Amino acid sequence: MPCSAVTLSIATITAIVAAALMAIAFSTDNWLYIEVKRTHIQNYAAENAAGNSQTILDSLNNKYYFYTRTRGLFRICYPKERPPSVSSIKIGLWLKEDEDE
Repeated sequence: MPCSAVTLSIATITAIVAAALMAIAFSTDNWLYIEVKRTHIQNYAAENAAGNSQTILDSLNNKYYFYTRTRGLFRICYPKERPPSVSSIKIGLWLKEDEDE
């Protein structure tokens, strides 16, 4: 049965390649870069807003989708400004000094 040996070989190689690509995908944080030109949006909103310009400007300053960001599989990162509605999680990765010394 030479056909089954060829099929098994192709399946094994494909599985190894798929596992390698999945490892690369999980280790990458920046899959999609979304650039938002806030000054253009603010100028357009200031020029074309009839009476609700303050509401539009508040929305521009609070909504996360009006900020430049990168999206990965597990998180969204803001390389420039961070919107105030998004909390920042800081993990302290330092060793505590012994109090005995």
